[in-house]
Amino acid sequence: MKKSSQKWVYTFVVSAAVMALVVLLVSPAAVAANAMDIIKKIAGEKMDKLVKIEDPTNSLDRFYASLAQTAAGNGITRIAHYGDSIVEMDRIAGQMRRRMQTAWGDAGHGFVLASRPQPWYRPMDLSFDPSSKWICMTLNDKSIRDKRVGYAGVYAVSYKSKADTEIGTARESNIGRGVSRFEILYPVEPGGGPVEVSVDGRKVGTFNTNGSPADAYTVIEVPDGEHKLEMRAMNEGTRLYGVILERKNAGVVYDSLGINGTGVRYWLQADTAHWIKMIKHRNPHLIVLGYGNNEARAGDSLDLAAYRSNLKAVVTLLRDNLPNTPILLLGPIDQAKKKGTALDSIEVIAKIVTVQQEVAKELGVAFYNNYEAMGGRGSMAQWYMARPRLGAGDLMHPTEPGGAVLGDRFYTSLMNGFKTYLQREGLNKARAAQYPSQLQKVELTR
Repeated sequence: MKKSSQKWVYTFVVSAAVMALVVLLVSPAAVAANAMDIIKKIAGEKMDKLVKIEDPTNSLDRFYASLAQTAAGNGITRIAHYGDSIVEMDRIAGQMRRRMQTAWGDAGHGFVLASRPQPWYRPMDLSFDPSSKWICMTLNDKSIRDKRVGYAGVYAVSYKSKADTEIGTARESNIGRGVSRFEILYPVEPGGGPVEVSVDGRKVGTFNTNGSPADAYTVIEVPDGEHKLEMRAMNEGTRLYGVILERKNAGVVYDSLGINGTGVRYWLQADTAHWIKMIKHRNPHLIVLGYGNNEARAGDSLDLAAYRSNLKAVVTLLRDNLPNTPILLLGPIDQAKKKGTALDSIEVIAKIVTVQQEVAKELGVAFYNNYEAMGGRGSMAQWYMARPRLGAGDLMHPTEPGGAVLGDRFYTSLMNGFKTYLQREGLNKARAAQYPSQLQKVELTR
């Protein structure tokens, strides 16, 4: 490696390490009295490389308005981050959660699946221990029972009776240490069964998923603090979508909603009316679509016209059905392949980025160039050679430190947009109205 490359890698790694330390040591979020207080707080944070979010129509204003209210001590701001295996591993999204909650308040971990779709599904800052009696079926599985795949595009089904799962607050972290409300999401359907619920080792009741087809939720309120929810599906064939952990205090909730091997087109195969209904129940203030990485695996054979059409269809579906919720397209990262003894970027990545930029501009949504933030062409090779490694050995994914760097850079860009919004609008705009839930609320039976 040339000396200049060695210097770049050393500076890069040290910068990432310092950034991570700052996140761990920063004190809990304080309530801001006015817009200038919030701007000063942003200016005082440790920031990384800035790649400005492309948003010529100011479509993110509704998100920034909600975040401004949260920063002033009023309510929760929710972010729904959809994507592929990078998101499933809680890379980028996990660091974003840490940065957002450290700065603007920890309002709970947010959504988590009932079991692991892949061994690497290990959400950050959460205790999570499902038994081996569950199978997860995902949006891109050909053998899914139906096209109702929940909020995240995944459901867990018990393939043996008495399938257990435990989900609780973090044991070792500065965030994720509190919860005051568990919310279980699931389908009601013929052939479902009873699910026993315990909190901190004490049984609190049962809900039943057997009945006429519907989507439902059950809420368990607890005193704010550290808690563990335990669920036991008594019968085979019981499906669960997942669990939400939230608190009553002002803050941010960041839902990490990734599925291994997926691209944006898979959402067009789902029951889209069901998906929209689940999102409306969750009421996010920003939807991030982080796709393009798996599409790039097709290389030069990728049909860019079909990709553009599918992306436009999904964005249009969300935009038209969720008018109060801004959408941000998060571009793919660089990927590399071996050419002899050298590593070279996959050329189609840049073409996918261009399509996303053009679709975002055409449909009036925001775009963040993750590829440029990573360093552009050749960056995966540099990240792979870094010590510690920032790019994984498959040359497609970031490592955990690499995901933290990408998360820091996305956070930096989002806060730059937030600061610009505050300078223009202050705290004058109210949070957008919530969507009414269409899910059936089911109480526990004691």
